[in-house]
Amino acid sequence: MASRRWKIAGVVAVLVVVALAVGAWKARRVIDAVAEVIATDELDGKQLTTAEDVWAYLRAHPERYALAAWDVGDEAHGVFLDAETEWPLASTVKVVPLALACHRLEQGRWTPDRPLPNVEHFYLSGTDGQAHPKARSALDGGIVTVGAALTAMIQFSDNAATDALLFELGREALEVETAALGVLRAPHPLAGTLLASLEGADAGVADDRAWALALTLKEDAARADVMAEAFAARRVREQVVMAATLDNRGSARAYARLLERFFVDDGPRYAPARDRLSWPMRFPANQERFLRWGTKGGALAGTLTSAHFVEQKNGRRRVLALFLHDLPFATWAGLANSYAQQKVELELLLADDVRALVQQRLGR
Repeated sequence: MASRRWKIAGVVAVLVVVALAVGAWKARRVIDAVAEVIATDELDGKQLTTAEDVWAYLRAHPERYALAAWDVGDEAHGVFLDAETEWPLASTVKVVPLALACHRLEQGRWTPDRPLPNVEHFYLSGTDGQAHPKARSALDGGIVTVGAALTAMIQFSDNAATDALLFELGREALEVETAALGVLRAPHPLAGTLLASLEGADAGVADDRAWALALTLKEDAARADVMAEAFAARRVREQVVMAATLDNRGSARAYARLLERFFVDDGPRYAPARDRLSWPMRFPANQERFLRWGTKGGALAGTLTSAHFVEQKNGRRRVLALFLHDLPFATWAGLANSYAQQKVELELLLADDVRALVQQRLGR
């Protein structure tokens, strides 16, 4: 009986997050999400709410995370746990178009006020936790320039702005220029990923289908609303499969290295990236701990990702990427509500000796 009460309490606690994750406050969809929470409840109704909860979960499930962390200048002595395997990235992938946009701005090929048409064409309503409407409301004049789109993409995690930037960069250029950044795949459009899932595409054709389907949005302003409704009809379990199989993929080590590149290169090239990634420094508590902190996270059903760069007051600089993947929906929804994994990330960023901390906490 007590277990049942905990389960019900857990479901209620994550209802808001679940409703946003599946895209709308429609009763049918919320019922579907709650049913999926109950069906995938591996913790008997308990949520992961503390750092110790998350550390214990990681110890029990080493197959569900990838970790890369090192002090700048000493990567050879870093921590690398499944750090070379490519896993779903969710919105952390957005640092790739951010880097390539910085290159164009530095070269003078783009300016921040360069017009960026068709952003609205890529907006699939109800699929992004309201990121696009929030960005559009916050940015004076809307999202109609490259500079505004970069801010929307990183600070609000706006998928529509991301896809517009990807098309502005161009697929061929993305393929060539992404490879120059490290062991990274060129990203495919995010709206295209959702649409590819509607037609049952598999991982082998994800890139091609995502680009082709996103192009149909770019060319037809009315298509996004129609396709958003179609995606809204998908069950939560189908969305979990989509995130695991069709999402952009990358390794924890490669994304930690990209964050390192942004901040170690202190010249003007990556200044637009540092400005947008450094949003944590707006908070007084972070100003007390760090001289600099840049980060980009992401969330899709079953996936939580993050990449960080920090510089502490004592001068220590550290990079970190933590990718949680293949999480049962109930576990994912609880973490998306509690953000407890961020407490683990903070411990890793602040530790005097990150290797010793990981050995102590994970026994690895």
